Amino acid sequence: MRSERTALALDLFITASRFSRSAAKVPAPRHPGVMWRVLSTLSYQGPMRTGQIAESERVSQSSMTTTV
Repeated sequence: MRSERTALALDLFITASRFSRSAAKVPAPRHPGVMWRVLSTLSYQGPMRTGQIAESERVSQSSMTTTV
């Protein structure tokens, strides 16, 4: 028997997978996904230095500088 946490994790995984498949069907986005992730991070974390955002997103600081 699955625990409630396991069931919740599985539901989250399935929902995220469905979202990813649906998002892939949308024509080329006007704004890249990394932009939305950065905005989301800043919304939750508050002001951050470019290096901190880059570390959070697991990209190089120069890539994040370009994104910002």
